[in-house]
Amino acid sequence: MSFRVHSAWLLAVGACVVFVLHRRLLGSVICAAGFLLLIAGQLYPPLARALESLSKKASSVAASALGWILLTPFYLLFFSLGHALLAVRGKDPLRLNSVADESTYWLPVSSEPSNEDYRRQY
Repeated sequence: MSFRVHSAWLLAVGACVVFVLHRRLLGSVICAAGFLLLIAGQLYPPLARALESLSKKASSVAASALGWILLTPFYLLFFSLGHALLAVRGKDPLRLNSVADESTYWLPVSSEPSNEDYRRQY
């Protein structure tokens, strides 16, 4: 993404933070970062490229951290609670603990495979 587009987005987000969310300090900091990026890109392009590279690395680290912070607990809570709820209700949707052969989804496995087993695997 070019520094002009990046700075335009920063200015737009900063303006939204100031005028919509009424967070003057945070919006001003974001707008200042966008304005400084625009000026740096116009006057000294290598600095803009270095800032863009730093921004990509920071956003990658932030995305990875948010993934671990938000998604891991959600996964653990959601699936643990779901499993506990099914266990308490005595439900077995995959029929894994079935006693009778006809009430399971598992296919029987022959002890010694024949050529016919390889021709018709399903």
